[in-house]
Amino acid sequence: MGNHASNGQGPFDFIDRLLGFFHHSDPEEPIPPPSERAPLNKQFETSLIALEKTIEKQQREEESEINFGWQRALKYEDEDVKKNKAQKIYAKIRQDIESTHLRLDTGISSHELDLLKEYLVNANETFTSGKKSHEVLPRCSASILKRIHYEAGCLALNQMDDCLAKQNEAWPTRAPRNPAITTEEIQEIVKRNAITMRKNFINNSIHQSSLLIVGIVDVWKSDYPEDDSDLWKSVVLESVATALRAKLMHLFTTRLRHDREFIENKTTELIGSKVAELNHTLQGGVTSINDAHRVVSSSLKILDEVIPALAWEHLQKVVPEAKWN
Repeated sequence: MGNHASNGQGPFDFIDRLLGFFHHSDPEEPIPPPSERAPLNKQFETSLIALEKTIEKQQREEESEINFGWQRALKYEDEDVKKNKAQKIYAKIRQDIESTHLRLDTGISSHELDLLKEYLVNANETFTSGKKSHEVLPRCSASILKRIHYEAGCLALNQMDDCLAKQNEAWPTRAPRNPAITTEEIQEIVKRNAITMRKNFINNSIHQSSLLIVGIVDVWKSDYPEDDSDLWKSVVLESVATALRAKLMHLFTTRLRHDREFIENKTTELIGSKVAELNHTLQGGVTSINDAHRVVSSSLKILDEVIPALAWEHLQKVVPEAKWN
């Protein structure tokens, strides 16, 4: 969408104006000067003790530096080991993801996988920069991206179900190994786990999707499950589904860029209806913080919810892939 940044003179700078309404190391011990009246041997002892203390202090500092250096080297070594381990895991799971794309006939090649990952990274940058903005179009862009990412996630899971069904496969089930529970209870737990998995997938952030598309689960670091486990297999399938999600997102955002005038006109129309209320609140003086918050909240709701909903309704009318089966 266009870059219509507010500079205090734009048609939507009222949002900025309304929101602006509220809102040591220990010092070394000095060597005591010898007393002229003290015997020579006393001066000697005093100087010797002071010198020994200085030597001991220097030795402690050197030993501390040596130990710290060793610990630092060990830390770097541990980090390198973990990094190498993680790289091997990422390479292995990437290989499994690509082979699963091929087996399930998703039509997504290794090269396209890289392009879709790059698309998600860029989409996340746009979302991050605009989600808290009080400028209309950047915030609208972020909100629309969030809505499209959500809807594309739902659609991608349906596509994955179809791909798996064609190959007589299913999502891995992680059944509890507890002899004390009945078969019916196990089936109920498996069903709940499947629902939770789908819900978590749909609610992934765009940033999480930009990693998961190539099998990276950031919170796991290098502590991945065994590559023959159900959890590993589940992550591989979620990664494939994420690629389908990204492909749908790209299709939808490309169409919205083509229809940007429709979105901008709707935005102007809806925000314009709020101008009188906002200006009235500003010009009449803020007598109630609650009322002011209500006006701001209702205005931002247009950007965060109403316009993304209109954009999605538009896509469902003009893009067949956006329609639910």
